[in-house]
Amino acid sequence: RYRQQFLVSLETAISAVISQWQSKQKEPKKSQFINTLKAYHCEGLSTTEIANIMSFTQCKVSRLLKLKDFRADIQQEMLGILTEQIQFLASAYNDPNQLVQREQQIAIALEEQVANVIQEAKNEDRIQKKQPFKNILAQYICRYLDQQEEKLL
Repeated sequence: RYRQQFLVSLETAISAVISQWQSKQKEPKKSQFINTLKAYHCEGLSTTEIANIMSFTQCKVSRLLKLKDFRADIQQEMLGILTEQIQFLASAYNDPNQLVQREQQIAIALEEQVANVIQEAKNEDRIQKKQPFKNILAQYICRYLDQQEEKLL
């Protein structure tokens, strides 16, 4: 049950963050952001390759992706969602006094697990090129982007 909740939280966080980022942008930057995300995470293209294909500078691609900020936003969003849900589930099994004592332990454990998802993406980022990423963050980003694309069809 926890693993399912973890994945739902990841999916919800990705959706929320992409929507937030898009809401701050105007066309054509909105579609450029989505196309760049897809090329990077789903097709495994490097920023240099994306720049060549889209006729951008590598610097512009990096600014569109803002990977560090993007991942940090997903991490923060996911942690908030997951913490709330886990505390709700835990309240059914503990009395309120015990739950307050365990909140710190829950927060530490969740932070570690969410950070691991982000770190896994960073690690794969450094070594793998020219094929879709296999980390769970990239898989869920691609899944979200595919769902959004299907809605437009």
